[in-house]
Amino acid sequence: MKVAYILCTTSPLTGSHLAFKNLLKGVIAQGVKPIVVIPDRQDLYNDLKPLGVPIFITTFRFAIYPYLRSFRDVLLFLPRLVARQVVNWWSVRKLTKYLHEEKVEIIHTNVSVVNIGYKTAQKLNIPHIYHIREYGDLIGMNYFPTKRHFINQLSTPNSYSICITNAIQRHFEQDECPRSRVIYDGVCSQEKEFYIRKKRNYLLYVGRIEPAKRLLDLLEVYCKYVNTHPNPLQLYVIGATTNNNYSQLVSRYVEHNNLSEHIVFWGQRNDVFHFMKHARAIIIPSLSEGFGFCIAEAMFNGCLAIGRDLGGTKEQMDNGLELQGEEIALRYNTPEELLKLLVMVSDESPEHFIPIIERAFDTVNLLYTREHHTEQVLQFYNDILTGAIMAHTESTILTQ
Repeated sequence: MKVAYILCTTSPLTGSHLAFKNLLKGVIAQGVKPIVVIPDRQDLYNDLKPLGVPIFITTFRFAIYPYLRSFRDVLLFLPRLVARQVVNWWSVRKLTKYLHEEKVEIIHTNVSVVNIGYKTAQKLNIPHIYHIREYGDLIGMNYFPTKRHFINQLSTPNSYSICITNAIQRHFEQDECPRSRVIYDGVCSQEKEFYIRKKRNYLLYVGRIEPAKRLLDLLEVYCKYVNTHPNPLQLYVIGATTNNNYSQLVSRYVEHNNLSEHIVFWGQRNDVFHFMKHARAIIIPSLSEGFGFCIAEAMFNGCLAIGRDLGGTKEQMDNGLELQGEEIALRYNTPEELLKLLVMVSDESPEHFIPIIERAFDTVNLLYTREHHTEQVLQFYNDILTGAIMAHTESTILTQ
C-alpha cells in the first residue's frame, strides 16, 4: 500500500507532527510505503531523512484567510490571498504529476487547514483523508472560502476523515458520517511498568505562545496565587513563540506584575519529558484544545494534570473517569477554581496525588498507545481500499 502524507509545516515539536512521526514509524513497520510531502527543508526534513522515506518538497500555504494582526496585514490582505491561491494551484499541479507517477493509492493530509492533498486526490480520483486535529475556526483560522465549504469537501466522493476526538467530529458535522472515524492520537508505546520520579517545586506549562493556548489566562491566575500564597511554586513555561504580538503581551504582563523571579521561560525544548516527570503539576488552560497531546504525554510521564474542562482536554478526562471510575486529572472551569487547585497542589505533598497520577497513566497506556493508533489507521485504509465503507454507506441508505 502506497500512501502520501501531506504535512502543514516542518516545525518538529508540534502535537500534530509528534503524532504523525509516531504513526509513520508504525505504518512502515506494517508494510506501508509512505511518501511525505512538506513545504521546505527545515527541521522535520532532517528528522525524516534517516528513516529513508521518500520526501517531496513543494511550497504551499494554508487554505485559510491571511491573518489580520496589524495595519500592514490589512494593506496586504488581498495580495496575500491571491498569492496563496496561485502558490497552491501550482503546488497541486506538481503534486498531481508526481503522485500519479508514483502510483499512490491514498493521500492522507495531517491537518484540516491544508487542501492541496484533497485537490490532488480529486484530480487523481483516489481516496483522500483529512486528519482533523484542530478547531480551526475557534483558534483564529478562517477556512477559505468558508468553513461550510470545507465541510462540504468531506462529503464529496472519495473523501474521508479521521477526527482525533468525538468533540471535533461533532464540530465538523461528521458524527453520523460512515466515512469518518474517531481515532485518538498515539502518544506513547505501551509500557508494562510505571515509575513516579521525585517531584520538584515547580508547575509546568507546555504549549506554543499564542492566543489559542491561553497562557495569559494562566498568568492572571498565577499572579493572584503568587500574591496570596506564602510559598508559591515557580512556573516553568516551555514552548515556541508563534505570535510575537501575544508574546510581547505576556512579557509585559510578567514585568508589570513583578513575576520575573517566579516564572522561567525555557523556550522550545526537546527534553520536555524530563520536565514533566519532575513537575508538581502541568496546567492546560486552552479553551479549544483539539486533543491535548501534551496532557496525555504528561500523564504518561507521571505528571499530575490540571486541565480546563473543555475540548479535547475534557474528553480525555471524561474517558479516564469512565474507564477508571474516578478522576484522572484536576478539572476547572473558572479562574477561581484554578486558583484553588494551585493552592491545593502547593499545600499537599506530592504523594497525596499518586492515586490520580496512576489512574491517568493507566488510561493513557490503554487508550492512547502508538500500537493501537497504528492498528486503527491501517484498518481504516484497508476498509477504504476494499470498499467496505462504501458498502456500509449504501446499506445504511437502503434501510432508511
